[in-house]
Amino acid sequence: MVITEKACTEDTFGANCTEICSSKCGRPHDSCDSFTGSCISGCDDGYLGKKCEAPCTNNTYGANCSETCSPNCAGPDDFCDSVHGFCASGCDDGYIGKRCQTHIGKTVVYSLVPVMSASMCLLLVFSLRYLHADDFESEEKVLTSKDNSTADDPTLSRSQCDGHFRTFLLILILT
Repeated sequence: MVITEKACTEDTFGANCTEICSSKCGRPHDSCDSFTGSCISGCDDGYLGKKCEAPCTNNTYGANCSETCSPNCAGPDDFCDSVHGFCASGCDDGYIGKRCQTHIGKTVVYSLVPVMSASMCLLLVFSLRYLHADDFESEEKVLTSKDNSTADDPTLSRSQCDGHFRTFLLILILT
């Protein structure tokens, strides 16, 4: 008498179809050989082996583990996520991004120099104006229009200067 095994559903395999195909089998998802459990359509990105149970090795990731992790990943051996290639331990100094591919180095520092210089100049101007606000506070003009502006007076009152100074400091802190 010959006993034949029947084919299992696409997500099971083995004797009596009691074992479940790997969840890392490629599309159609979880489809494997009814007898061996080997993934029919290959593996999902980031996995290797007949049953797709092993993540990529040797600093590789992606489809068929064909992509190489960035050499700018921090930590031992430039380790990255086997599916997307994101650096698991962050980036080496001077690099940013999920895959640490953007070099920031001295570019950021040098680009901040003009901004900081301009900010310091403005801080100095507002500081001087703030310190000398007492000199013209007692000489405030009477408001002559509905929009609360002073008539032909380029100076600021102490409260106006104080408000501008605080706004400037807030902008400086936020940048």
